[in-house]
Amino acid sequence: MQSTINLFVILFFSISAFAGGPEETARHVAAGLNTGNAGAVASHFNTMVDLSLPGSEETYSKTQAGRVLKEFFSQNRVKSFKISKQGSSADGSMYCIGTLTTEKWVTVSIF
Repeated sequence: MQSTINLFVILFFSISAFAGGPEETARHVAAGLNTGNAGAVASHFNTMVDLSLPGSEETYSKTQAGRVLKEFFSQNRVKSFKISKQGSSADGSMYCIGTLTTEKWVTVSIF
């Protein structure tokens, strides 16, 4: 039986930093989340990342957040990730909202 919890992954990155633009970046991050590939997700992190996972809510450096996410994925095999909304903030940071489902959790992710 799956439980429902909130999983907040807040990933801010500059839209102009990626040649493919925000849509391509969102696809890359979503693909990384969909396959549980922490490295693919972390490659798009800003210098500091707010990451809230079950039992942990912290602000991490890019490297630390990648390790924490990798550990989470090693303990929670990802079944799917689907973007439900995306946009950009006034400062040019991009965000997406979606649903991440693992074998243990059905979660809401914000990045």
